[in-house]
Amino acid sequence: MSWRNLFYRAPAPSARAWRLHRETPVADLHVDCLLTHALFGTDLARRHRHPAPLSPFVGHYDLPRAKESGVQIWGLGLVAPPWPAKQRRAALVDRQLDYLDQLEAEPANGLFRIADLASLDRGLAAGRIGALPGIEGAHTIGGDLGLLEHFVARGIRYFGLTHFSSNEAGYCAAGYRSSTTKGLSDFGRRLVERIEQSRLLLDLAHLNKPGFLEACAMLSTPPIVSHTGLTGAHPSWRNIDDEQLEAVARLDGVVGIIASPKFLGGEIFGTLEKMADVADYARRAIGIKHVAIGSDMDGWLETLPVGLPDGAAWPRLTEILLRRGWSDADLAAFLGGNVRRVLQAVLPAGKA
Repeated sequence: MSWRNLFYRAPAPSARAWRLHRETPVADLHVDCLLTHALFGTDLARRHRHPAPLSPFVGHYDLPRAKESGVQIWGLGLVAPPWPAKQRRAALVDRQLDYLDQLEAEPANGLFRIADLASLDRGLAAGRIGALPGIEGAHTIGGDLGLLEHFVARGIRYFGLTHFSSNEAGYCAAGYRSSTTKGLSDFGRRLVERIEQSRLLLDLAHLNKPGFLEACAMLSTPPIVSHTGLTGAHPSWRNIDDEQLEAVARLDGVVGIIASPKFLGGEIFGTLEKMADVADYARRAIGIKHVAIGSDMDGWLETLPVGLPDGAAWPRLTEILLRRGWSDADLAAFLGGNVRRVLQAVLPAGKA
């Protein structure tokens, strides 16, 4: 029963778990901290404490908590609702990028923008946190490839085709005007081509299955699914199935496991063990090199897993996986090595 899970206590991280987090640049492919700032004015440079039990909805992450758990690659979702006019949607994303610029400009924050491989290598070597901003849904650009170029110039590094609404590019897995049968539009196919030409990561999260598989068939570079559950572990409209997993693996891409009990196992009060179960499932299904963390923290998840209160607590998950027999090499890949490999395949080289 879900309520009994409230008494669960995650195992304390061992010295081995903490060592892995010190030695591995940890990656979280998708968090919505910039949305938290846009909605509530949250100062992400300062550590916050959530006022309610089980950290519902938002308030899960900030720079101090990311540093505490060794996160150095921080996928930052850029969100705009679908209903305002196109230019207002774009302006909302620009405001989130403006705030990211402010955070980066203050040296004490230890934040840098991942622009290319050279900047990634320099920043990680210096122990700084690399921001990997990405747009969540092509409704943001409203069928305008010129707006895509605008956001590329502003430093976005990944692009998702849909969010909770279908748009000019394709159909969402669930939400407004979703479809289980229709694939990408002509504009969606042009957008996929332009994303790849622009050396962006294509994010397949929230996209319906026909569009997902069609996009994979077009790509020659690795995609990401920045935050998702898996239907093989728990059937849900939000999750992807084994055929989709295999399509990502064939392209040497990576799948970020979401930290939402509802999508991990269908419970509101599911434990951190369930997130480990889903990671285990993905490792068996497609191999360790295609699995990563994609928490969706600050993304209105209702709850986080019992035992994972915020973004400072990732060593607890690492400890669970160590106890399940994962090797140091497996965990180094899962925690950040896989995301770094995909970035190395897609990002421009830059200047050393």
